[in-house]
Amino acid sequence: MILYGIHNCDTVKKAKKLLDGYQVQYAYYDMRKHDVTERMVEDWLQSVSFEQLLNKRSTTWKNLTDLEKENPSVGLLCKYPTLIKRPVLENHGKVYVGLKLDEYEDMFSE
Repeated sequence: MILYGIHNCDTVKKAKKLLDGYQVQYAYYDMRKHDVTERMVEDWLQSVSFEQLLNKRSTTWKNLTDLEKENPSVGLLCKYPTLIKRPVLENHGKVYVGLKLDEYEDMFSE
């Protein structure tokens, strides 16, 4: 299991606390400290839509040019990882975007 996020993101902090509470082993990948590759994003897009992955509430999104907003791409998400909705959790071949408590509870309460 891999949790992708940004260390100062409140939602990522909540996800870590939740996973720790379930005593789940996971690797943490800080998207600011390590590259987000096109391969990673393309793999996520096999499970979720681009719109689900795109964080339009971020300051980065608001500061993009109109042209970038009209044509967001995998490359743009790699260049600006804060455009990726957080956290992203990979678990047994499935991808979960954002912190949805019911999904996490279903995953770990078994």
